[in-house]
Order: sequence, then C-alpha cells, then structure tokens
Amino acid sequence: MIIKKCTDCYIEYNCISILSLRCVECKKLHRKKSYKKSYILHREKRIRGVKENYLNKRESKLEYYREYNKNRPKKKYVYRKKDPFQMFCRNMVHRVLRYKGITKEKRTYEILGYNSNELKKYLTSKLKEGMTWDNYGDWQIDHIISISRFKKDTDIRIVNSLTNLSPEWKSYNLSKQNKMNDVLFCHLYKNKQYLK
Repeated sequence: MIIKKCTDCYIEYNCISILSLRCVECKKLHRKKSYKKSYILHREKRIRGVKENYLNKRESKLEYYREYNKNRPKKKYVYRKKDPFQMFCRNMVHRVLRYKGITKEKRTYEILGYNSNELKKYLTSKLKEGMTWDNYGDWQIDHIISISRFKKDTDIRIVNSLTNLSPEWKSYNLSKQNKMNDVLFCHLYKNKQYLK
C-alpha cells in the first residue's frame, strides 16, 4: 500500500495504484460534478437527436402498422358463436350492475345462480308458437318485471331469476318498455317487497 496526499482535500490516504490522485470521498464528489456537467452540456443534443429519430421513423412505422392491420386476420369472438346464452347472461348481469352503480366481483353463474345451459332449457320450454332458436333476432328475452321497477338494493338473483324471464316478440317487447300488464300482477304479489 502506498500513502498519498489527495489533490482536492490534501488529506493522506492509502491507495493501491500510483496513478490515483484523489481519496475515495473526493472521487465520488468529482464523479457527481462531472456527470452533472456532461448531462447539462449534452441534454439539448440528446433531445434533438431523439426528436429527429422519432420524426424519421414515424412515417415508416405508420406505414408498417397500416399494412399489418390490413393483412392481419380479424378476431372472431368464438364464445359468442358457441354459446350466445353465455353472452346474454353476462349482458343481463352487467345491465343490473350498471343500474345499481356497482362493479362485478364474482363469476356470472355465481351471481345469477344458474348457468347458460339451464337458461336455454328454461327458455326452450317457454317458447311461443313460431319462435325457434334460428329466428332469435325476431324475438327477445324479456324481463317480465323490468329492471327499472326494482329497488336498487334488490339482489341480482331476484331481478334476473328464471321466473322473471320470458321470450317475447321483439315488437311487443320494445313497445311494452316497463309498463305493467295482467301477467305482472301475478308476479307483483310474490315480489312486492323488492319493487319501488
């Protein structure tokens, strides 16, 4: 070990190399100062370089993405084609959650208490004359007592219970909106505590 005098603070220190001029603390301070100086000196140059690089590559990147999006196959939502009832169940739950102003925290079948297969079986038994699964767009699945008639604190299972769902022709369902009819009064007696 060699004992040398620091050129900055003039304190003696132990060093291994003959070439070292500063003690450990002075080396750290010197590095910090030189880093700040070079950062300030080269900052503008770096910013200019980044901007130029961005502008030069921007057009080629945009062209690449345009070509990529043209040639890429479109995504198909397989679960909708496989099981439209799954999608309907999800939509039912989300409509009620939106009405209540809360977010979904469980799986759809846990919230509803039934799965898409049970829904299909139930609705198949309730189909009216002329209704088939092939002409599903001509008829809709209707809430007998509409969602807006329920109190906001009502459980989703009650609002979307199978007994509150029925297949209706599209024109009738759209004209009905949330008006009451004779069928509703049968349900009202059972669900009176949940209604507004």
